[in-house]
Parts: sequence; C-alpha cells; structure tokens
Amino acid sequence: MSFFKSMFTILVLIILVSLLFKYSFWVVNSILILATLLFLADVFYFNKVITK
Repeated sequence: MSFFKSMFTILVLIILVSLLFKYSFWVVNSILILATLLFLADVFYFNKVITK
C-alpha cells in the first residue's frame, strides 16, 4: 500500500509543479490519463499476484 501512496504523492507533486509553471491544460490531462493507466496496470498486476 505504501507504493500506492508514494505514487499518488509523486503525481500530486507533478500536477502542482505543472500548475505552477502554467503548462497548458492538455499536459495535465495527459498526466492524469497516464496516472490512471498506471493505476489500472498496478491493480491488475496485484490482482494477478493475489490470485497466485
């Protein structure tokens, strides 16, 4: 679970930095999409490990 917490804190920091540097909106959207994809991949991976 600590892995998820570290991932979320890193993503929040990236989003805050992007907002501070005033990047365009699609950059934040792409970061959020990548974050959701990584989260889904981790969930499927942990489900496979648990089913073993």
